[in-house]
Amino acid sequence: MDSEIARLDGAVKESVEQLQQIRRSLGEGEQGAILDAHKLMADDPSLLEGARNLIREELLNAEWAVRRVVRDMSEKLGSDGYLASGARTSTRWADRIVHNLIGEKPMVIALPDVEVVIVAYDLPTAEAAVLLSSGKVKGLVTDFGSKTSHTAILARALEIPCVVGAGQASEIAGPGDVIALDGGTGEVLVSPTRTRCSGSRRRARPPSRARPSCWGIAI
Repeated sequence: MDSEIARLDGAVKESVEQLQQIRRSLGEGEQGAILDAHKLMADDPSLLEGARNLIREELLNAEWAVRRVVRDMSEKLGSDGYLASGARTSTRWADRIVHNLIGEKPMVIALPDVEVVIVAYDLPTAEAAVLLSSGKVKGLVTDFGSKTSHTAILARALEIPCVVGAGQASEIAGPGDVIALDGGTGEVLVSPTRTRCSGSRRRARPPSRARPSCWGIAI
């Protein structure tokens, strides 16, 4: 029991240090402010103390205790609206803790020296903040997520076209595919024809932040 609590405390400390390192790399701006919300979650004692209580009272291991606390929190907050966004932030925080508990390294994506569109099942906010602030990412498509997620808000703040909740985009698109996307309509085209791509450009109405465009490489 004591050893599981010690593991939990160590993973939380490591998670906080990772967020602090990412936050320092972002500097000022909205992307940094969004990461501050995640740090507030890291400093919230309710999740940590709830997990500790489950370890003591139900003899759960640290990983399952963290998952149980977040699951219970998510069920109370529901799946829609602002409170649900807070629940998703809690889930991201729990994911980071669990990854550190089992010894998984944080996700690292090496961006090529070209303009890219990221197509992924999902993209954690902390990692998204680093990638989207690089200046190389010109679009983002995720299978999972909502317009109120921190990752989507971050993309809009940086004026990067973003389509979230796109279904099976990550299974359809492959590395090197040309991607066209419209952040306003949610349209995503994989390997579009030049005519279709040009049509998407003509429909754009600047200065819309969700302007459509075409880029060369999906990763």
